[in-house]
Amino acid sequence: MIKLVFTVSLPIAFLDIITKKIVKSSFQYGESVRLLGNFLRFTYIENPGIAFGLFSDHHPLKNILLLLIGLAAVVFIFFMLRSSKNTFQRVSLAMILGGAFGNILERLFGYLIYFGEFKIFYGRVVDFIDIGIGDARWPYFNVADSFITIGIVLLIIYSLFFENKNKNKIEN
Repeated sequence: MIKLVFTVSLPIAFLDIITKKIVKSSFQYGESVRLLGNFLRFTYIENPGIAFGLFSDHHPLKNILLLLIGLAAVVFIFFMLRSSKNTFQRVSLAMILGGAFGNILERLFGYLIYFGEFKIFYGRVVDFIDIGIGDARWPYFNVADSFITIGIVLLIIYSLFFENKNKNKIEN
């Protein structure tokens, strides 16, 4: 389990922070660069809420609440990772954990990451992946969000198509 954290989760968190730092230092806020026509663009924004801009209000307790929810999720995923016996499941959980680490580190230590200032609660994340067709755009997201989503989709696929088959093999 610890091996997965070091080989999957931490590299994902590192990749997430590095890509955000590159975007923040290379783009003006709101600047957009087309990568695949109008379908895939990098557009620099900062999201004070959670996934897809939910809970973006500026309530003073929001940062603490989001941090506590994020930490609770990390602890829950960590325990699921420890108890999982299936490699597919463990890798999926490690992806989710890596994405959660990346976003939590940025929310908490963004001032240090971006400006070299030790100040707690940056309170937002850099989002830059912008996909869609024409004006029909998916909400902006980042590398951490991508790995969280991929990990969740893999867990759903595993539980729908493989978990029961594995249980049936063990029972028979």
